[in-house]
Amino acid sequence: MHTLSLPYPDDLLITSGKSPQALEKELTFLLAVKLFELRRFSLGKAAAFCNMGKLQFMFELGRLEIPVINLDDDQIADELSRVGWATLFCPPFITAKGGQTIKLFAHPT
Repeated sequence: MHTLSLPYPDDLLITSGKSPQALEKELTFLLAVKLFELRRFSLGKAAAFCNMGKLQFMFELGRLEIPVINLDDDQIADELSRVGWATLFCPPFITAKGGQTIKLFAHPT
């Protein structure tokens, strides 16, 4: 495993009001979150990277309002289409965060 050494100014330590260990733990967590968002880490790898369990990492993502399910539209449609009963109980469209309507799958007629 490789090691990254990252210098940071004393100002960051002072403004955070944290100990060096707590600040470094937070910075490691934030890096794991960003790598998860960029799809460079799976949920499990991101949690392990910052020494958290998956459930704790998921909770922290929720606290930051970051989706735990990190799938693009095609992956969501593929997952939902695998579950045949989903078409009976779910609408064929969802509304994304920006108000854009996304077609998930063909609704049976």
